[in-house]
Amino acid sequence: MRKDQGVYKQVAVTLSKHFDGIYFVDIDTGDYTEVVPIGILQELGLPSSGKNFFKDAVKCAKKCVHPDDLSQALDFLNKKKAIAYFKNNESHLAVYRIVKDGEIIHMRHIKRQRLQAA
Repeated sequence: MRKDQGVYKQVAVTLSKHFDGIYFVDIDTGDYTEVVPIGILQELGLPSSGKNFFKDAVKCAKKCVHPDDLSQALDFLNKKKAIAYFKNNESHLAVYRIVKDGEIIHMRHIKRQRLQAA
């Protein structure tokens, strides 16, 4: 384990109390892994790791995002737009509803670029 991974893990655990899931996504390759397992995203069909986050997330969104919110969710999951936000050092927030077992669940997703070590 790299020295700084322990620090990132501690931060992720703290943040997980405020988010539905935390993933590390390599924007160049699309490889991803869930940093802190929350569970609901796997229940909805998003694997805990994979080779193409954007493709997998869009596939999952099409199955479970409320129809009125689907275009917003798909826009949020657009890789080209994510790269544009990161180039401008911006975060991007999306709040939308998913439907799980007939119940509405509000999701909050934030895209942030990983801070580079000094």
